[in-house]
Amino acid sequence: LSSWDHPEKGRRWMLSSATPLLIDEEVQGTVLTFADVTERKEIEDARKVAEEENARLARIVESTSDLVALIDYPSGSLAYLNRSARRLFGLEEADVASVNLRDLFVEPSSELHHIDKALPHLVEGRGWTGELAMKAADGSEVHIWQTLTPELDEEGVLRRISSVGRDVTARLKLEAELSHQASHDSLTGLPNRSR
Repeated sequence: LSSWDHPEKGRRWMLSSATPLLIDEEVQGTVLTFADVTERKEIEDARKVAEEENARLARIVESTSDLVALIDYPSGSLAYLNRSARRLFGLEEADVASVNLRDLFVEPSSELHHIDKALPHLVEGRGWTGELAMKAADGSEVHIWQTLTPELDEEGVLRRISSVGRDVTARLKLEAELSHQASHDSLTGLPNRSR
């Protein structure tokens, strides 16, 4: 493979080969063949750049502390969970595909909240942001602030949901404690008197 600069077309890539020319079993010369493989080389280079970019983005998604998920619709099957989400929900990478989103909700009312609030937006091709109560690996309730993004097929039908979320459970507990401290006596624990 070699390149040369065409005066009008710019850099071109050529694939060349040499074959001996045999006449009466004697080498009488060499047959050279050239093929312009510029388009193929450009496609291969673009594919390599795209693969490197995808690998870089995958490393970022896997290493973030945010919870990242891909959910197939309408089945609710999980197509992907990043490392942080797998850790929170106690799943191994190989087990993700066997889990349904409904399995991660604390109770049916949480699932209904998801369906009632988020799904109409997603089906219409609009994103949704809100808090969902979910079940951690140890069975405890965690509150996840999520941004859900629809992925529609060529007919505009919802096929997959992308989710990026953050566990806000600790923040909510701290807010509740501060609220309690502001409205209750620190020594007795009794509510402050109204003024």
